Amino acid sequence: MMKQAIAVMLVVLLGCGAASGDAPSGAHVTEQRPPNIVVIMADDLDETTLRDAESRGWLPHIAELRARGTTFDNSFVPLSLCCPSRSSFLTGLYPHNTGVLSNEPPDGGVTAFDDSSTVATWLEDAGYFTGHVGKYLNRYGSRGSRGEGPLRSSYVPPGWSRWQATIDPSTYSFYDYAINDNGKVVRYGDAPGDYQTDVLAKRAVAFVEDAPADAPLFLVTTPLATHLEAAEAERDERAYVRPAPRHAWVLDDNTLDIPRGPAFNEEDVSDKANVIQKTPRLRADDIEYLRTQYRGRIGSLLAVDDLVGDIEAALEKSARLSNTIFVFTSDNGWLYGEHRVVQKRFPYEESIRVPLIIRDYRTDSLPSHVDALVLNSDLAPTFAAWAGIAPPAVDGRSLVPLLDGTRPTDWRKRFLVRGPVHSKVNFLGVRTRNSIYIHYQERCGKNCDELYFLDEDPHQLRSQHQACDLRELQRWVDLLANCGEGSCRRYESQ
Repeated sequence: MMKQAIAVMLVVLLGCGAASGDAPSGAHVTEQRPPNIVVIMADDLDETTLRDAESRGWLPHIAELRARGTTFDNSFVPLSLCCPSRSSFLTGLYPHNTGVLSNEPPDGGVTAFDDSSTVATWLEDAGYFTGHVGKYLNRYGSRGSRGEGPLRSSYVPPGWSRWQATIDPSTYSFYDYAINDNGKVVRYGDAPGDYQTDVLAKRAVAFVEDAPADAPLFLVTTPLATHLEAAEAERDERAYVRPAPRHAWVLDDNTLDIPRGPAFNEEDVSDKANVIQKTPRLRADDIEYLRTQYRGRIGSLLAVDDLVGDIEAALEKSARLSNTIFVFTSDNGWLYGEHRVVQKRFPYEESIRVPLIIRDYRTDSLPSHVDALVLNSDLAPTFAAWAGIAPPAVDGRSLVPLLDGTRPTDWRKRFLVRGPVHSKVNFLGVRTRNSIYIHYQERCGKNCDELYFLDEDPHQLRSQHQACDLRELQRWVDLLANCGEGSCRRYESQ
């Protein structure tokens, strides 16, 4: 009986079960002119935080996107960290194929990224007027006028018709930061009107207003919210997030509390890898800090919602909105003490799962949901499909069939999940629709594996790695970790 149960679990783990159907989001729309594409990418925004703010009525514009668009209920990032995730978004590739496996060099940061072929270059070549407004890749411009390449503060990557990028390390402050305005550095201070999200909103609106009337738009706006006001390298354990002055009242709302599900401050972690076993439980002062952090993070979202509304209004004023597709997402999720962890990077659901909402203003569709496994690497080929062009070789796949209410028979059944290299969270694993297996690569001693069956253990409280033969899972990890040139999609779909 035990062998039978394990066999059934392994069948489920390998994604061999029947795929469930997806609700259609409306009829497919064909336009003579390619649609305008607008992307809003929040920073470190997990689904729970977004849903909490929405449920309170504080995000009316984002809620409207969801009410008239498609919500992807199983949207993930393969590596839950800013620079690797954004590199995958820009190229449609897994992190091991972008070469960006961390936030820091030599295997990460902006200098590890090849910007010669991105969704921006593809769309600009196709006639799009392209714009980037906000955070780019870690360490961008960090050496000021003395830097070379993307470390230079005036550097503008290829493919962007208009470039408005915050410069590191000032990116990680809502005040007293600098922006590269098409090659010219502009500095902001600490006046209320300098609040970073609001400045980015004005610049995004100006991009829409200044765009040529005969060109479709591709606009990517990447506010700092809800990221802590500290760069990764600063390792400030007591960093906070400041809302815009008009939203400061959120900081005093004591009804806002961190999610405290079954995994919060987990008491028994003996089933987990060494890195978790060595993590101490949260103290009372840690939890109080997290509550304050949580209020700041939600407060910062309110200005992001205003930004969405401002861009929407600018598009409507310029008579572009009816031919526009909005995409709202995040670069990674966030852990508020689940399994004792307070950050991203880890292979737990709160960390690798991200919001993804797509609203197509060309249709009057009702809200819909898609439950297929989708990745942030799917967005670049989706944009290419909307633009009517064939992208270069990518690992991701266009979401257009899912948006049309169908799922290809060879749709993804599993994907590679990993942690940043050269760190205590360096792991490789495979996530399916209802399971996740991970293996830590270094400094894990004898406790290197975790395996969860998510239908019965959605909070990842009881690793089953000791009860199962892991050799087949390790084979899938090896295949996916070394895939490329078309093999990634094949291994995902088998």
